Amino acid sequence: MVEQSSVLTLLHFSKEQRRAVGSNPASCTNFKLNKMATAAKRSRQSRVLVMLEKQLKSGVKTQKKTTDVKVPLTETDIKRIKKEIEILTKLV
Repeated sequence: MVEQSSVLTLLHFSKEQRRAVGSNPASCTNFKLNKMATAAKRSRQSRVLVMLEKQLKSGVKTQKKTTDVKVPLTETDIKRIKKEIEILTKLV
């Protein structure tokens, strides 16, 4: 059974938004939250993209539990960073 508050939330959306959400009120709430946080999320993603590119270019990372010890990136780190950069460039 659908909660009444979720149904009321669904009614406040435009026809296109309701169609995108479907009849699932849980995704309706998620849609509303994602729509509101888009600018902040994109801003954060662009900052992360710049940071990862900078880290890849420098070739070092901070050792765990320290703030000043730098260690070289491993091949696994480089592969992971490149994959994250690829994903973020599609999103931003």
